[in-house]
Amino acid sequence: MENMLKLGPNQTKGSIWDDGGKTKIVQILISYGRQTVYSIQFVSAVNGKMLPSEVHGKPSGRKFDIVTIDDPEEYLTSVSGQHGINKLVSVTFGTNKRKYGPFGSVIKGSSLPPFVYNFSPKSSFGGFHGSVYKSCLCSIGVYVRPLGSIAETETEIDIGSDRSEDDHMSTCSK
Repeated sequence: MENMLKLGPNQTKGSIWDDGGKTKIVQILISYGRQTVYSIQFVSAVNGKMLPSEVHGKPSGRKFDIVTIDDPEEYLTSVSGQHGINKLVSVTFGTNKRKYGPFGSVIKGSSLPPFVYNFSPKSSFGGFHGSVYKSCLCSIGVYVRPLGSIAETETEIDIGSDRSEDDHMSTCSK
């Protein structure tokens, strides 16, 4: 993944996962509960085919959602949330059209700082990475592609295909 920056997370306890290079996310499947994101899976469009990532974590939360991104008119522009102790407490996905989430709950007044990754234009998102600890999502980060020139930006926006192929009782923090 040349020319990509790997942003976040500060905490990577457990098994590391990496979905870098998957730039056209069309679905996000997420299992969560109160103050815990249990699992996440991404579906990418690659050469006209829908390719699911591995499931990161164990889908065991009391809530499950599927975010469907209306490609090509809609695309990811941000990821935000809050990392807890050994778990991802919440996550929200932003697109050029709307916000999806939060999935999980932000702990207000907590010493746990929120995170925000913003990326735009469309061609700068480069995929996700993170970690799983005790079957729960522990952390999430993103890859971004810095733009080299205006001509490069216009070419990448026109391409249209992937460049590469709580519950508080959770066992996540115990």
